[in-house]
Amino acid sequence: MGALFFSGFGAIWLLVGLTARQPLTVAGGAVVLLGLAALVAAAVRLLCSARSLPGDGDVQRRRQIGRTLGWANLAQWLAILLVAVVCNHLGRVDLIVPLVTGVVGFHLFPLGRVLRSSLHIVTGIAFLAWAAACLLGLPAGRWPSTGALGTGCILWAAAAATLARTRELPAAARRAARGQEALRTKE
Repeated sequence: MGALFFSGFGAIWLLVGLTARQPLTVAGGAVVLLGLAALVAAAVRLLCSARSLPGDGDVQRRRQIGRTLGWANLAQWLAILLVAVVCNHLGRVDLIVPLVTGVVGFHLFPLGRVLRSSLHIVTGIAFLAWAAACLLGLPAGRWPSTGALGTGCILWAAAAATLARTRELPAAARRAARGQEALRTKE
């Protein structure tokens, strides 16, 4: 599921970056669309193969994950809204992209903890590092375009890494389930 979110939001960030400096070209839009289609197709294939696997049955853990996801996402969107309002009020809309990148990075830490996903933590660190690099190393006029392009690339890299890490999980889980079933039939 994370790969779908990373893919979709990555495409949005890439489109924001591409359109921040000039109108979107057909070629630029096509590249983003093709990249998104490839990532989504791989994620959907993985989700379909994972649906046939038995669940873990840990209702308490699923509830905890749901609560954490809900609160972390609510906090993220409220912080994004606050960043947009304050930056607009101060006349500093150029700060929105790097500050929102930082907010998104911070929101990945509780998700990484509850999902037991080091990739979320690494992605959060990458977002914070990228936000800082933009603010400290780029001219303010480049933050909306270059900042957004970098954020989109980080999201797509996280989607690809998620897919690469989980590609073998359904097959391994099926083998383990068959092994458990074989043990039960021997008893």
